[in-house]
Amino acid sequence: MFKVVFFVVLAFVFLFFALQHDDEISTETQSLIARLADDGNSEAYLYLLGIYAQEGDDPIALGKQILEVSSSPELSDGLFVYPESKKLSLPEGDGFCMFEDDDCIGYLFSGSVRVSALIEHYNELLERSDRFFQYDEYRTMAQPTADEIYPEYKYLLRAHRIRLLEGISSYKDGDVDGAVGSLLTQFSIVRRANELQDNLVGKVVLLLAQSDILDVLSVILSETDTQIEEIPRLSASEKGFGRVSAREFGVLYYGLKSLDKHPDFFEIDGDFSDAPERLVRALYKPNMTINALAPLYLLPEKLAVLSPAEFAQELENLERYIPSTSIIRNPIGNILLGIEGPAYERYVARFHDLDVKIALFNQLHHSELAASSLINPYYGSEIPRLENGRLCFSGPLETKSSLRCLVVEL
Repeated sequence: MFKVVFFVVLAFVFLFFALQHDDEISTETQSLIARLADDGNSEAYLYLLGIYAQEGDDPIALGKQILEVSSSPELSDGLFVYPESKKLSLPEGDGFCMFEDDDCIGYLFSGSVRVSALIEHYNELLERSDRFFQYDEYRTMAQPTADEIYPEYKYLLRAHRIRLLEGISSYKDGDVDGAVGSLLTQFSIVRRANELQDNLVGKVVLLLAQSDILDVLSVILSETDTQIEEIPRLSASEKGFGRVSAREFGVLYYGLKSLDKHPDFFEIDGDFSDAPERLVRALYKPNMTINALAPLYLLPEKLAVLSPAEFAQELENLERYIPSTSIIRNPIGNILLGIEGPAYERYVARFHDLDVKIALFNQLHHSELAASSLINPYYGSEIPRLENGRLCFSGPLETKSSLRCLVVEL
């Protein structure tokens, strides 16, 4: 009996120590994390981070201060507080409605917004927005974390809306060519900034800004006989998700790594605190867990560089990858993998949708094709449906946004 107990205990001890071994980081994980390497200072990022500095202050100096505090938990627990009263003021009102609202763009063209007053009162905001869009680089300097501080993109969006209103005002005053020219310039500027963005929030925000410009241009061109050059479709680089995927993956990577052998791993309302490191490692393997997730974050960049037609076909045949690891070696990690994450193909679809919107715009306003002759890049020949003054192509994913729709009448 003693021998049986001895061998059982010995086997348990052997198993326990064997369970301390974690896998090596996979090549997929390495390729994602390598993109997060520190490439030095990014003035564009610091400028945008501090863009709301009170008038007269330097946005870059504020951006550095925000980054320093948010990156150092020992400094006020990593929380940066900037008084709202000191922030650069933002314009409000109906002129800053959402384009998805049916009456929004009609209101912008109604002449009810005092555009000259907006330009005069928010000149500092416009200058800062223009300054940011002059940068030819952008890299998020903060480590990706769940509580990462994002730049306040609303400052760019409000300035962008004033520029749209400025273009509409020029059109209403009879300067059609000037209006079209300024809007096309703004489209190119925002488009370039979007290509440089390396986080999902910024990419989507600037994507919607491009869509708004196309709608405003479409209204002007639908009401005039102005000729326009063809707008280039989105390139693979503009649709690329390589750096975005890396940052999204990085949030999980650093979060899951931080749990390794953590003494409070099992803490629930103060219970089970100070768990032995070896017990935590026996039940949770960070590398195994992380490696299982990596393919989910490589998929978006593969889908992004496809053509719209290829993307639609790929989604139709796509088999959902379900991450999993060893239930015996990594039981807690396996449970964590069961938590459903975001479906990143939906974000990729937005970029393909904008590409399709550009194609729709070109066919209507450059080639001047009739609605019955239009080609949907997703599916081929298609007569778009007309909804509330918008011509809309169909697409592979249902969406509430108007990225596949183009305003053609008020």
